[in-house]
Amino acid sequence: MALSSTSKENISLKKLVGKAHTSNGLEAFNESKTSGLSLSTSSIFAETISTSPTSTNLYDITGNTVEYVRLVATPLAESQVNGKYHGFKLSLPADYEASSSNGKAGTISFLDSQDLNTSIGKLQLVPPSFSDSYEAKVYYGGDGTKGNGTRIPLLDERSWYLDYFNGILFQETPPDNANQNPSHVEAYIYIGNMASTQIANGSVDLSQSSIGDLSDVDITTNAPTNNQILKWDAANSKFIPGDDGGNGAAFSADTSTLWALDDDGNLFPHGIIDGTLDTGMFAINLSAGSLDYTNLDVTLYDILEELSNINAYTPSTKDAADISDTYWEFDDDGNIVPKAAA
Repeated sequence: MALSSTSKENISLKKLVGKAHTSNGLEAFNESKTSGLSLSTSSIFAETISTSPTSTNLYDITGNTVEYVRLVATPLAESQVNGKYHGFKLSLPADYEASSSNGKAGTISFLDSQDLNTSIGKLQLVPPSFSDSYEAKVYYGGDGTKGNGTRIPLLDERSWYLDYFNGILFQETPPDNANQNPSHVEAYIYIGNMASTQIANGSVDLSQSSIGDLSDVDITTNAPTNNQILKWDAANSKFIPGDDGGNGAAFSADTSTLWALDDDGNLFPHGIIDGTLDTGMFAINLSAGSLDYTNLDVTLYDILEELSNINAYTPSTKDAADISDTYWEFDDDGNIVPKAAA
C-alpha cells in the first residue's frame, strides 16, 4: 500500500526543515528528532559564485565557476501517462566540448551529450537560491541557438518544476500538442571545483576558522592568556591552555655567554648569560653584560662589578614536582658533572 498524500507532504516538509517524521499528527516544530540531507564532498560547490553572471552569449563563463549553456531536454519514457510526457532529462549539447572554453571540457562529466542525472552531482545547474539571475529559461520548438524557440513562462498553465541538482524537468499538465513539450533549457552549469577537490589540493580557506573549532581543543572553558601554550588534558581528552612548561620564564643564551674550562681545569667566563635560570629553589635573572672578557685589560674587579650590577635572585616559580635535587660539581679531572643530593 502506498503512502498517503498527507504522509508524503509531511515527510517532504519535515525533511526540508531538518526534522524526522514520526506522526502525521505532529507539526514540524513538534517533532523532537532531527534529520538532514546526506551529501558527498564530490557534489558540494567549493568556490564563490557570482551574483551577477554573464549570459550575453552561450558558453559565457563568469569567475571560472559558472557557464551559460543551452541544454537539450529529452522526454523520459517512464514519465508517460496517457501518451503524454511529464518528465524530461537535461543533457549538455552534442557539440559542447568543441564549443566551450571551459578548461574541464572533455573531462569528468563535462562531455558531449552528458546527462546531468547520471553524473550523480558532479554536473549541476546553479539554482536561483544564489541569485535570481540563475532562474532557468525553458523553451520548446527551437534549435541550439541562444533564445531560439518559444519560451515557456514560469506561470505557464502546465506548471513546470526543474530540479537543478539532477537536471530533471517536470510538467504537471502536459500540453495537448506534443510539439510544445520542452526541447531546450538555458541555464548555468557549475564548472568550479567541488569540495573534494579543494580539500585534496589543500586549498580550503581556513582564514575564518579558529584552532578552537577542532574537536580536541578547548579554549572556551578557560580562555588562554599571554605566553600560554596548549597542553594535553588527559582527564578531558582535549588540549587546553596552560603555562609554558609550568617552570617560569623561558631561558635563552647565545654562544658568547658561555663559561668554559681552560686546559688547566680553571673555570673562566666567556660572557654573561641572558635569560632566567630557574634552579627550583630560586631563579637567577641574568642579562647580557657589556664587558669583553677576551680583553687582557679586564680585571677580576671588573668582572665582579659587572656581575653585581646585572644579577638578581627571585623565588622559583617551578612546581614542587618539577624541582630536581640534582646539583653540579667538578670531578677530579676538572669536568662538570651532575650529582644527586644526599
